[in-house]
Amino acid sequence: MFCLASCAAQLARKIYEHMRKEAASIRIQKNVRAHRARTFYTNLQASAKAIQTGMRAMAARNEYRYRRRTKAATVIQVMYYLAGLLT
Repeated sequence: MFCLASCAAQLARKIYEHMRKEAASIRIQKNVRAHRARTFYTNLQASAKAIQTGMRAMAARNEYRYRRRTKAATVIQVMYYLAGLLT
């Protein structure tokens, strides 16, 4: 009877130890996966910010170029108009 209880207790200890190790490994895997996901998302955000910054800069340059050309055309048209009035 004592031997049976001793064997059952030993088996229970082994099962419990196995469950603890498995739970610990699952916790580690969960934390590693979460860290990888956070790192990937952070890199993705940085990439998106870099692309958006470049696009905004390009749009600003195009707008400036358009305004400069429009202003030059307006000046030429005013000069042509004034030259026509003077003659």
